[in-house]
Amino acid sequence: PIKRVATTSCTHIGFLKELNMLDVVCGVCNPEIIYDEYIRERVDAGYVKNVGDAMMPNVELIANSAPDVVMVSTYAQGDAATDKLNKLGMPVIYNNEWTESHPLARAEWLRFTAAFFDMLPYADSVFATIESKYLSLCELTKDIAHKKTIMSGNNFRGTWYMPSGTTYMGMLFNDAGADYFYKNDKSAFSLPLNVETVVMNFSNADVWVWSSARSLNELASTDEKHTWFKSFKTGQVYNFLARTTDTGGNDFWESGVVHPELVLKDLINIIYPDILPADSLYFSEQLQ
Repeated sequence: PIKRVATTSCTHIGFLKELNMLDVVCGVCNPEIIYDEYIRERVDAGYVKNVGDAMMPNVELIANSAPDVVMVSTYAQGDAATDKLNKLGMPVIYNNEWTESHPLARAEWLRFTAAFFDMLPYADSVFATIESKYLSLCELTKDIAHKKTIMSGNNFRGTWYMPSGTTYMGMLFNDAGADYFYKNDKSAFSLPLNVETVVMNFSNADVWVWSSARSLNELASTDEKHTWFKSFKTGQVYNFLARTTDTGGNDFWESGVVHPELVLKDLINIIYPDILPADSLYFSEQLQ
């Protein structure tokens, strides 16, 4: 089992926390966007080193943190930083859960992480529970006759990114029982759309999620076109910002990756509030 880990992604913090292994973290990138309070406190105290930006980690700082392994989440195996780390003899682990489209597939990378700590039986048990809860929620929505329509995102400088049906969020929409316009689109990544296309396809959507705004007024002030949608007019707009820090940390990208059943539960409570027992949202907030 490894004793010290430097990591470049906040998602890895979620996996390590689930394994009760946060004490092995000796270096992190972009600590300002980490949600976990324990890690942030250890960074402030100097026990965990800030090793730079995730897109360009500082190899010297990583080396100074003396990790047994460096856990990275990268778009290309063979970038300059990881090449340098390999030359220095520091093993690089590619923990690329983001490549998975289904939420359960991302969560299952908990097992991959656990293997480095001789904790695979424990991770198997945890994942089995997560999977069982997730699939039980899917059963509640699979036979809904009159599905509500859903949209997501915001207009950003003239482009509105919408998930395809086979992306992480598209899969969640399907499993939550929503009717999503791009559910049959099999693109590997989000779709860059112009505002006119979004208005044409989503103006009457019942629910709007994944807004980056904190309030309806903020959403309207960002772009007046946001007010054109039915979901804005009825107040059915939600973000995933309930568990965040002032510096940009968001637990959606930490424990949310490990626990997709909590994300799915939020979506079901948003779209079909009468299906589950009354419960507060976990990652989500309704814009007021």
